[in-house]
Amino acid sequence: MVVKPVQIDLPGFKKRTKFHLPVIPDFVRFMSSFVKYFSIKAQKTLLLPIKTATIALKASENAKFYVTRKLIWGRGRLSRPISHVTIIGLTSWVFLTGGILSGTPVVRSAMDNGDILSSNDMVVQPNYKTDIVPSVSASSDPIKYVVKDGDTLSSIGSAFGVSLDTIRYANNISETDVLTVGKELTILPVDGIKVKVEEGNSVEGLAKKYAASAQAIVDFNYLDEPYTLKEGQEVIIPGGKMPAPVPVVTPEPDNGYSIPYAYGYQAQTQPNPAGTGQFRWPTDTYTVTQYFSYYHPAIDIAPYSTLYAADAGTVVRAGWWPNGYGNAVQIDHGNGYTTTYAHMSQIDVSVGQQMQKGQQIGLMGNTGRSFGTHVHFVIQYFGQYVNPLSFF
Repeated sequence: MVVKPVQIDLPGFKKRTKFHLPVIPDFVRFMSSFVKYFSIKAQKTLLLPIKTATIALKASENAKFYVTRKLIWGRGRLSRPISHVTIIGLTSWVFLTGGILSGTPVVRSAMDNGDILSSNDMVVQPNYKTDIVPSVSASSDPIKYVVKDGDTLSSIGSAFGVSLDTIRYANNISETDVLTVGKELTILPVDGIKVKVEEGNSVEGLAKKYAASAQAIVDFNYLDEPYTLKEGQEVIIPGGKMPAPVPVVTPEPDNGYSIPYAYGYQAQTQPNPAGTGQFRWPTDTYTVTQYFSYYHPAIDIAPYSTLYAADAGTVVRAGWWPNGYGNAVQIDHGNGYTTTYAHMSQIDVSVGQQMQKGQQIGLMGNTGRSFGTHVHFVIQYFGQYVNPLSFF
């Protein structure tokens, strides 16, 4: 008996054929879904920082607006809590980062690296006793100093931080005086001079006279308003300088130049003087062959040149003069000054003529008591001889 296989068709089951492969479409669908899933996740991951920054920015703006509203509406009531929080925060930051908890020692021993010190090492200097005088005085009062062997004005000035002139002025020491051991010197606490107030002196007047600052005088001497000075009061003038000495009027020797007021003429002052008191050089040449002295109250200028009026004025003498001047011209400048030009070879002006500054008056010569061509140039102030070089 032969048994034949029976084919049974069940519902829901497909008949499988020999070459049917249902796995391939499922794999394709899986991979497509996987790629789509990860693309979405990657997109969200990339957008996360942007969203985070947006949220942080919005939060900071909200916080800013909140704080602003609180400060405005609170009208200063929150200032104290905010300042307290700020101070506590800064203190904590310094405490945590300033080396106390960071493990770095404040003072490191020099023995860690032999004899070599690092930049963080702290070296304590020993306290030595010194005999050096401090350069700045702690007091505003002058001090007394006794000269010792080997002292000079320079060394004393350096020790006390003042100039040579300050020591000289305070002690009436001239350049020719000798500094002796045991001499007591007055040392001012600052560069300057000390003066004794005279009747009529004022702070402004002293400042102008000694080329100093009125404010410095008031401050250093602790003067109070109205800054009145008392006669006999001693005042220190910081930075003050002695005024330049007034030109010394030399005595007129009996040598041919001794007639008062330049051979009998006395300078006249005029309401509107022509002269300015500022003189120009009277020649085109500049060699001074003889200087001003008590026996020669003028300067001699050479070589040969045209002669010019040193300032504007009126000719009061022109011609031959006795006692050595020879041919000479004298001009009154109307302000107390007169100028004289002696030993001329030619005179181009006459008495009474009005002269302008720099106008030609004649030519240099060798007349009178003269040993070579030159001009004997004289300046007088109310008859007294003045060194012409003090004006140039």
